[in-house]
Amino acid sequence: AAHCPNITELTINNCNGRPSTLILAAFTKMLASCADLCRLDMQSCMFVTDDYLVAIASQAKHITSLCLTECSVSDAGLAHVAKHCTELKDISCSTGEGHLVTEKCKLLFRIEVTVELDNTDARNAYIATNAAGGGGDFLGFF
Repeated sequence: AAHCPNITELTINNCNGRPSTLILAAFTKMLASCADLCRLDMQSCMFVTDDYLVAIASQAKHITSLCLTECSVSDAGLAHVAKHCTELKDISCSTGEGHLVTEKCKLLFRIEVTVELDNTDARNAYIATNAAGGGGDFLGFF
């Protein structure tokens, strides 16, 4: 990233692994080098914790779009993003069993911010219903 300071979009998907202070430090340094970063997609990166949200809030002030679906974040981490990322327009994250984000997180953000919550409990219930032969309309389920 030090060689590409004009990066505006970054996608890091489907990364498995444990949270690591070394990776967090590298991520924070990378964010500091990318002053123009607007879109960050970290979908299905389970190592992404609230510490990463603190780094985003302190280093990526111009972020407009943030995808944290299937990450290990909580309402507390999202509060940092809501407070410091004032240009944010949309954010997505997961709720439900195994996730620490609740519906209440929507109240953290300005009214202009689109907050999309992927409810894994509802998705898993739909999958279980279909596996049992229950069928149903996926879109109607939500």
